[in-house]
Parts: sequence; C-alpha cells; structure tokens
Amino acid sequence: MIMKPRIMSRIARSLIPSIVLFVTATAPAAIVFDTLSMTPTGANYFKGPTGMLPYAELGFLFHVSATSDFQLDSLSFSFNTTANTAAPMELAAFSVGSGTPQGTLLATFSGPLSPVSIIGTYTPDAPLTLAADTDVFFRFKVANPGGLYRVDNTSDTLPTSDWSFVQTYIGNIVGDWTPNLNAPVMQIAATAVPEPGSASLLGAAALVSLRRRR
Repeated sequence: MIMKPRIMSRIARSLIPSIVLFVTATAPAAIVFDTLSMTPTGANYFKGPTGMLPYAELGFLFHVSATSDFQLDSLSFSFNTTANTAAPMELAAFSVGSGTPQGTLLATFSGPLSPVSIIGTYTPDAPLTLAADTDVFFRFKVANPGGLYRVDNTSDTLPTSDWSFVQTYIGNIVGDWTPNLNAPVMQIAATAVPEPGSASLLGAAALVSLRRRR
C-alpha cells in the first residue's frame, strides 16, 4: 500500500518529538575529570564540631567545559582511612557566590555516608544540568559532632580534562573559606547535553532518511 503524501507528512510530524528525545537521551556519559589513577600525595579532612581538631567543611571548585551544557552523572572520591570515624556525611553542589565559593544550593547527593577505605561514588538526588563555561562547587560536611573523614589529594600535575579543577577550600564554623591548591583524588562523570538546535537537526535528518526509505 502506498501512503498519500499528506498522511506521510502527518506521521513524520508525530515522530519528530520521539526522535529528538531519543537523540538527546542516548548521548554517552563521559569522564570529564579523573585523578583516581594518580598516587595521593596527601589528604584534606572535614569533620564535625567536636574533638581536638577544629570543625571543617571541605569543598572543591570546578569549571565546566565551554563546549556544552552537562548533566552530572556521578562523583567518585578516594577516602583515606587514617582518621575516619563513623558518622553520616553530607555532599552537595552549589553555584558560586559573590565573594565566596559557596553560593546557591543546586543538588544534594546519595552515596556512602560513612566511607572507610573505599572509592565512594555519589549521584545527584535529582537531575542536575550545569551550564557550559560556568563554575560549580562541591562541598562535604559532617553535622554529627563525632565525624571525621579524609579525602585523598594530589599535588602532582593534573591530566588534561574537559572540566578544569580550580581550587580546594577548607571552611570553618563561621563560614570562612581558606584556599588549598591540592586537587582531590576523584572522578567526575557527566553527559553532554546537545543544544536544542543540534538535536532538532539530527531528528530532521533521521526523518528525511525515513521518508526516503518509504
């Protein structure tokens, strides 16, 4: 049976959203920053408000690649066991504030709350898309008074990556942040988000191919 041009046109229009959605959703995840294979040269701690060491939060500032927006898939950190005690930790992502690395809350994460001698992997509790050519701040904290953790770091030359490490920060109980140059031993996985125009062009190309086959 040969379809009339008008019917084919209607079918093609109905398929456009599905094809565009397929093209967008199947973009592969990529490792946009990776120091997990590097040998740690030290560690930074974060802890709750009691004990001999002062309260501390730990944050890492990154610059998102200018090539495209990205949907964040996961963060993986290397934890050092020498000072870890079991107490729930919190990991969150923030925009960068005015005069401070910690601005508006963007997302919270789920993963190991009391990691001991592991590579701990954390995923956003809700989809998190980060705009191209912007900064994002990842922050660890412990609300429980007894918690203390160390994240491995490295002072070695970092490998070339899509996202750029900017700075490590140590935060105190009054909200001040002190910079530290050593990068965390960690990995960031993210999926590039095609621009709407690019996705539409890919969908249109798929439709043209479909119509030619018919």
